[in-house]
Amino acid sequence: MASTVDVQGVLNNAFASVGVEWHVKGVLESKKKLYTISNDTKLISKIFELVSIPIITRAVEPYIKSWETEERQTVYPDLTLILSGSPPTR
Repeated sequence: MASTVDVQGVLNNAFASVGVEWHVKGVLESKKKLYTISNDTKLISKIFELVSIPIITRAVEPYIKSWETEERQTVYPDLTLILSGSPPTR
């Protein structure tokens, strides 16, 4: 019988171990000037992707065959995990 993986638990542990805190204020340029960002969902989404996708892919690597990212901005999902074996429990 194939074992199942608690994907939610794996991801919760991965984010907890990294200690990510979401206090994004803006973009800091080389002369230390801060450009604050708006509440634009595209910007917030991109920041989330930049921080989270490496954590997610590293955490699930033992349980998947591969992953694919979407390069086009308006096509979802942004990240697809291709599972090996049985589907996860969550």
